[in-house]
Amino acid sequence: MELRGCIGRATSIAVKRLVLDRVYYAGGTLGRISELGIWILELPWRNNEAYVSCVPTGIYLVNPDEEGKYTGHPELKNVYGRTENVIHVANRVTELEGCLAPGLTARIDEHEVPSVQYSAKAFARVKALEMPFELHIRD
Repeated sequence: MELRGCIGRATSIAVKRLVLDRVYYAGGTLGRISELGIWILELPWRNNEAYVSCVPTGIYLVNPDEEGKYTGHPELKNVYGRTENVIHVANRVTELEGCLAPGLTARIDEHEVPSVQYSAKAFARVKALEMPFELHIRD
């Protein structure tokens, strides 16, 4: 008897890849995901220290967070030395602990501290994406 089909074969699922282009400022990191028309706010670069630094450049798979405060939120997986790198609603860097906050508009104040506005509306665009997806973070 001969079996045909995809039994025992690895399958791959095509996932959408978004690109986040970033710029570093004294008081935070600001980037843009052009495909969604949104800005992304993060903490400044501080050597990838958990809870105080932005996420390092790289390509990350994004899946729903499975536990914790942000269950169901998009979470960047396999960030070296870090956990709980979620995308959530926030407008200022003081509201972040290593996470990413989307916004429809962005500003940089006189002290080079970026912020985003209309975060909830931008977050809805991210949540509407089919997960998993890839996020390519680059400078």
